[in-house]
Amino acid sequence: MKKKIRKISVPGDKSITHRAIIIGSLARGKTRIINPLVCDDTMSTVSAMRSLGITVLKEEKSLTVLGHGINGLKKPSYIIDCGNSATTMRLLMGILSGQEFDSYLTGDESLMKRPMDRVIIPLSQMGALITREGNAYHISGRKLHSINYTMPVSSAQVKSAIMLADLFAERNSVINDPGKSRNHTELMLDYFGKTLKGKKIIIPGDISSAAYHIAETLISPGAEIIIKNVGINETRTGFIDVIRSMGAQVQIKNKKSFANEPVADIHVRNSALYGTSIKNPVIPRVIDEIPLLAVLAAFAEGKTEIRDSSELRLKESDRINSVIQGLKSIGVNVSERADGMDITGTMPEDMQAAEIDSYADHRIAMSFLILTHIIPGLKVKNKECVAVSYPTFFKDFHI
Repeated sequence: MKKKIRKISVPGDKSITHRAIIIGSLARGKTRIINPLVCDDTMSTVSAMRSLGITVLKEEKSLTVLGHGINGLKKPSYIIDCGNSATTMRLLMGILSGQEFDSYLTGDESLMKRPMDRVIIPLSQMGALITREGNAYHISGRKLHSINYTMPVSSAQVKSAIMLADLFAERNSVINDPGKSRNHTELMLDYFGKTLKGKKIIIPGDISSAAYHIAETLISPGAEIIIKNVGINETRTGFIDVIRSMGAQVQIKNKKSFANEPVADIHVRNSALYGTSIKNPVIPRVIDEIPLLAVLAAFAEGKTEIRDSSELRLKESDRINSVIQGLKSIGVNVSERADGMDITGTMPEDMQAAEIDSYADHRIAMSFLILTHIIPGLKVKNKECVAVSYPTFFKDFHI
């Protein structure tokens, strides 16, 4: 009897959803966003654009944005709350710097501890005036000019903030990226056209969400899965490259394109994994999935080295420390490095149940939650934080 292969879809890509809402708001006319990710972070962006005078209609499986053109934003009557979303805050700093009005951005306690100077410095070179005032950033809108800027650290959010600010500047900025950060903003601006006209856009499945299904399949005996219509933008597929280097059986099938974004089905089988080295130049393409790769490394034969990842210490939690504490609590041999960690593979039968602290960080919570079917009795504290990026996680994983 032929084995039945599990077939699923994952929620829409978070990074692309953010950008579709924002660029749709700057475009003239109606933008229909099909299969958006509706989660805490993207709804912070929706709320922000509504406060700037944009109508955003939420339907069952779509969002409709009614943009008024590049100069169509209105002065907000209150402080814009970005919640936990650094993408919302950083991209809005770019847009609001070039307006003819002042505005204020705030966020939750975690977000207000995140580094914003990496965005504020290049925007200031463009003529922006952004100051921290208590628990908010004051953005004094003014005329901007373009710049030639080399980013100290590869960052799609910094690059996108500059590109969006440049829409309100006199010339075209030049941005030098030391790595290969995500290029969703470039692809989407090209899709909307030089004059930014409203469009229909289909959001591909989020490869960062698909990664949790892939990881669970790799370490579950006899498992096999096909994940449909996942975004395979080369700036995001570092996870696939790394797990292949670990011996994972992964096939990319049925390639197509959604609004300039490459899309495909991902076919994965349970695989014997081996330790590997995860370091530059792949790090910018896999930064969100490093906690998950660290968990996978615990099931891989031999040692896995993770380097060049100090950026993880500046996320929703110190993700290097958060992962290490979680792995140690289940009996995995792991040692800390300033920019990463070393993990020695452990037999599943030698792992132990524990209560793991997610530190209210969605990536940490999901990375360990996939082990609940493999390590009986495993619990994760503050697991509700997964709603930040994957609100249907518990349903999809039957947890």
